[in-house]
This record gives sequence, structure tokens and C-alpha cells, in this order.
Amino acid sequence: MFELKPVYVIMSDSLEQEEPNVEISCTTPEPKSSTITQQTSLENVLFYQNPAEIGGDALEILDSRNESRKSIFFIESSRRGTITARQICAVESTARHNPEADIFLLLLDPPEDPDLSEDKQVLTLLRHHSNVQLLRIESTTFYANSPLQEWSNANRINTSVHPIEHASDILRVVTILKYGGVYLDLDFVIQQSLASLPPNWLSFEMGSEVCNGAFGFKKGHPMVQMMAKELAETFDGSNWGHNGPSMVSRVMSRTCGMTRPEILNTGKKCAGVVVFKSDIFFPISYPSWGRYFDEAAGPEVMLLAKDSLGVHLFNFLSHGAKVTLGSNQAYSLLAQKHCPRAYWGCSEIF
Repeated sequence: MFELKPVYVIMSDSLEQEEPNVEISCTTPEPKSSTITQQTSLENVLFYQNPAEIGGDALEILDSRNESRKSIFFIESSRRGTITARQICAVESTARHNPEADIFLLLLDPPEDPDLSEDKQVLTLLRHHSNVQLLRIESTTFYANSPLQEWSNANRINTSVHPIEHASDILRVVTILKYGGVYLDLDFVIQQSLASLPPNWLSFEMGSEVCNGAFGFKKGHPMVQMMAKELAETFDGSNWGHNGPSMVSRVMSRTCGMTRPEILNTGKKCAGVVVFKSDIFFPISYPSWGRYFDEAAGPEVMLLAKDSLGVHLFNFLSHGAKVTLGSNQAYSLLAQKHCPRAYWGCSEIF
């Protein structure tokens, strides 16, 4: 069991306030900014959720959710209306280890009428995990009454050279600000329950960078308000990380009166937030992402990751790397154990 040991805890009295069908592919599509086209290894492996399972208006569902249960959010911001097997793995592994939580996969502005068919093998995900819901999010209404409303009304996402990533950067902050709970990237494999996490937390990714790929906060927390304000005032569509990990690090540094190199070695407190060491979700840092796909490194990587709550696979870098079913690649071993339906729903390549 992972022992939760924060790098530091920050506290401050001044800040403390208490329908559509969806397609699944067994390969990960390239980001829209790329001109490379991948070949899918398994044609027409589809995921279907009928209107009764979607349950109606997303805002109404979220506004009326049971706030006594933990909420865990994922975001698919490509607007393709498709979900890859690796993304389904993130949701499945989280649902398996967190049956007491409500798992929401938010689909940002998906196509109104995607041309899809059904596949019973992948359909079983929702039927085996009743705590999972797929919700269509309309950007024209979701940002209303938030610090990002004017940003959205001005359609500033169109100025971004990384629209998928930056839309997700914005939406995750607004979601946690409005509803509270845990946000996770869709390139995780979750290995343990997240129930032991504190209400307000962040994690280092590597060095002195605080990540935005996994975090949790109470609804309306002042730190998330500051993140939303920072995004509204400093959004930069030309820089991949400016609105993500760099934004979180800027807010943390400014709020706590620290420069980034000082964060690692300080015991300064502010804002009631626990910040964990990177090994809770990032047992391997992004420059070494290839080790998750190196079969020879599989046993060593699994040993490094064995106590982590989850493992982040750095999809922005690794989306083109193949995982062979039945191999000793670390990603393969993780998926077999924690998301077997997504994994074995593929034929040869995950």
C-alpha cells in the first residue's frame, strides 16, 4: 500500500474557505497538430452508451450529484467523439479501484451524430461499472459564471496551436472549481483506491514542477480560484505547458512566496493544500517515458511503480508507441492487471 508522504502541507487562515454513441479504437489517434496518420489494428471496436445511461443534461447531472461521494473526473477534449482503448483503461482502472466514487468522463463538444455501431465486448465497461458516466459538455454553456466565461465567449481556444491540450487545461480547472473532486488525465493506469487522498492536494511531476495531470480540491477552493484567474489573465496559445504545469507552479510559487527551486526544500505553509512527491503518480519522469514500452525494462519499471497509486504514461509523447498484448512491456503488464476489459478488447496491439 502506498504511504502518502507529502513534500509539504500548505495552510493559511487568510485563504481557507471551507446520449451520443462513442467510438473506441485500440490505437491512440495523433494530436490534431500532427500530420501523421496511424493505422488502427482493430477495426470498429466500439463503445456504446444508450440515452438512458447518459441520463440527460450534463450540467443538471453534475449539479445534482451526490456530494457525499467522491467525484473523479476525466476529460476528452479532442471533439472527435472517439475514445481509445488506452483512455478506456484509465476509466476502467479507476472505477475498479474506486467503486465508492462517481467517475465522470466529460466529452467536450463531441459530434452531434457520429456514425457509429455497437460492439458487445467493449459495451461491458459501463455494465460492469455502474459508477461510470459519460457526459457531453457544451463549451458554450459550461464556462458560464466562472472566471473563464469571457475567455470562452471570445473563443480564445482558436488562438491555440495546441487546442486539444489547452482546452483540457482550461476545462479541468473549471470543473474542479465548480464541482470539487479529483481530476485525472486519460493516460493513467490507476493501481489503488484514491480514498486515502486528502481533500486538497497536488503532486510534483519531476524537479520543481507541480503538475496539473492529477489533482484534487474541494469545490470553490481558493487555490483553484487563483488557477482559474491565472488562466483567464495569462492564457498563451503558443506554449504547450504554459497553461498547464507551468500555470500551477506559477500560482503555487506566487501564493507561497517561493521561487520554484525553493519549493522542494521548504516547509512553508499556505492555502491548506498537500503536495506529494512525484512517485505517487509519476514513478518515472517524462524524459524516460520509453521505459514503459521497453520489454526488457518491464520488470524493473513494475518494481519502481508497485507502490504508486497510479502510473502516468505521457500520451502526448508516447501515443505512437505500440503495446503488444501478452508482452512484458510495463504498460502491457499494468493494463492486464488493472483494466482487463479495455486491454483484452484489442486483438494484438493495445
